[in-house]
Amino acid sequence: MVISNIPAYQVLLSIQDTLSECSSSKKLPKELQRIVTIGIQSAGKSSVIENISEIELPRNTGIGTKAPLQIRLRKATSDDEYCRIRYGDETDEQWENFSINQTNEYIRKYQDNLFKDKDKYYDKNTELTNSLIVLEVYKKSSCDLTIIDLPGITHVNRETEEMVKNIVIEYIKNPRTIVLFAHNATTDFVSDECINLIKSVSENDDNRDTNDDNNVLKRIIPVLTKIDLATTEELIGNIEDCKKYKFGYSPILVKNSNKGNNSSVGERDNNNDDANSLTNYSEERKNEEEIINKHLSNQKLKDLCSDHQGINGLIEKLVEIQSLHLFNSKDKFQNIIKKTLKDNVNEMNNLPKIINDKEEFIVMITELDNSFKKLLLNKFETPNNLLPEENFDEKKFKFSLESQIRQKFEKFKDELNKKFLIYLTPKYYKQIKCIRSDSQGLKFKDFCGEKIIYDILDRCLGKYFEEFNDLIDEINSDICKVIDEVFCLTFEKYKSAFKKFFEISQSKFNEMKSKNLEKCNFFLEIMKENETNALCTFNENYINISKLIFTELEKKIKKRQLGKETDNIKDDDREEIEDNGVDDEELIYKLKDGLVKKDNPNIEEQFFKKFTGLTLDYIKGLGSKLRNYENKQKNEVVDWDSIKIMCSIYSYLKIFMDRMLDSIYKNVDSNFLKPFKNRIFFVNLKDHFLLMKEDELKPIMLVNDDTRKKIDKLSTNIIKLKKAKNDLNFFNKSMIF
Repeated sequence: MVISNIPAYQVLLSIQDTLSECSSSKKLPKELQRIVTIGIQSAGKSSVIENISEIELPRNTGIGTKAPLQIRLRKATSDDEYCRIRYGDETDEQWENFSINQTNEYIRKYQDNLFKDKDKYYDKNTELTNSLIVLEVYKKSSCDLTIIDLPGITHVNRETEEMVKNIVIEYIKNPRTIVLFAHNATTDFVSDECINLIKSVSENDDNRDTNDDNNVLKRIIPVLTKIDLATTEELIGNIEDCKKYKFGYSPILVKNSNKGNNSSVGERDNNNDDANSLTNYSEERKNEEEIINKHLSNQKLKDLCSDHQGINGLIEKLVEIQSLHLFNSKDKFQNIIKKTLKDNVNEMNNLPKIINDKEEFIVMITELDNSFKKLLLNKFETPNNLLPEENFDEKKFKFSLESQIRQKFEKFKDELNKKFLIYLTPKYYKQIKCIRSDSQGLKFKDFCGEKIIYDILDRCLGKYFEEFNDLIDEINSDICKVIDEVFCLTFEKYKSAFKKFFEISQSKFNEMKSKNLEKCNFFLEIMKENETNALCTFNENYINISKLIFTELEKKIKKRQLGKETDNIKDDDREEIEDNGVDDEELIYKLKDGLVKKDNPNIEEQFFKKFTGLTLDYIKGLGSKLRNYENKQKNEVVDWDSIKIMCSIYSYLKIFMDRMLDSIYKNVDSNFLKPFKNRIFFVNLKDHFLLMKEDELKPIMLVNDDTRKKIDKLSTNIIKLKKAKNDLNFFNKSMIF
């Protein structure tokens, strides 16, 4: 028997085992090769593993292999032969050593321990788990080989069958996995459930071409078991079927051990714990060789078989495949180690640090504070795309939340403006534009009296406030959603590790958020009242302006209709006109009474320009326009621009909306966002924990067991990967063969 035990092979195999162990099951590099065994229950799969490893595995009438078992066979460098076992997610410090003849006992114990935490490891209806158990076997007669024994496909119940199939598929779909397919030689392949499973993986494989070396069919080594019970014709039929399925490797004939049979060979003496009391594997292989030679006396069978037959031939083939892959992949190992190391370091960084005292705990909260503020600013002030890309899609561009809120306010304002305009145009502008200085006369009270203005104002404001509340609810909902998202992202790695700390922080966070919302709503109601009162005040001023203008205009029109000139008006009438007429400048100050002091030099900017958009010169020009009115010809359309602007309900409603929306945005920003932006939440949180006594704080600072195990595991992985990197560098420099 030729077995490769050269130092280079051992180094590379050790590196591959390290990479496989330190890689996440979901991120296992495709370059790493694994050898796995599959087969239906009672096909002799476990017997094949026993004959290869020369150790005893659990067997019973139910499922013997209840979890994937990785068996690492290593050649002992001394007379000390032993085994050691641990779970795949445990560190090297958790290896448990035992003697060779105790493997059955320890494997059962580790399987049973997995099922103590049923909710964590497996479904109670399946009695199976995909958690890996690692077994290392050090024997002088062993070759350096790593094999994973997978649970056998069984029909105990549907749940169990489906879980076994899922575990098998997860392993064999990797393009670098070599599959030992154990098949009972006394039956044909059509009846073997594994065939359907292999075919389904082949058909759904990325490499569907059956001639592709990465296709699962090309990675199958068919192992025909129980050849001592099969006829030569049955063997020939099975081997011909293998060719039909286009398996990548020739079938290998093996005889199952006699363990459990009523034979002197293979029986265990329960009164003797010596290793010699176990199956005599040397005698087994001699017996196997005799049976194979007997079958191969048939020339047709001999022509169909390869040179590698029996357990010894299977071991040689596996070592050949594994060593060839290792030497072909050694140049890729450097990058794989680098990537796997980076993944482990990143995963470690995503876990919280273990807290030892109160000072470190406060430092942790400060780090959370910085992270929270950074995320919050990014969410509220930064769009998802700062600059358009080559294939920029405007529809997919997402503005920062602050911009989105502003846009919603503007959209709301525009929609309300359109509604007011639609309502006012036929009701107000259209009629007032049709007024002519003819026989129709002028009935100003119909268009600008207090009754109609207040009526329109009431209708518009009622609808405005109703829709405005919906807008505020929508904005608050958007803000809450983002703040909640930022909180979850900030505390993500602390949620499970520091459960009590997270619960307290979340409670304080929700409490502050609720208070801020209440404060916003409180100020919103105050603003509504203040702005409404201010609007009514402005409305009265607009009404006064319109009345004064209309009074002056009516007098001018009346004078023209009576055919009298200004100089011929009776003294009583002149006195009445002078009493009712108001100087332009006095008009302005009269309207501002109670709002702006008369001696304010910027009165026109603070009132007219700000709230009407009109300049003082325009107001002063009204008088001259009205004085020239008597020179208009009959039936000529009156210039109503001045009157329309000064009497427009839309104008002061628009003023109200702009002021109100700006005030609300400032209210939201000041009372809802700023407490979070200004770190008030974390200041309060820090003060809360600082006031706690040491004995109260201690359970809050403790990281849970699962997180501690992950941290320990990742720390061990990083050390192992650094060692593997150094070993590979040493190997590449010295090239030991």
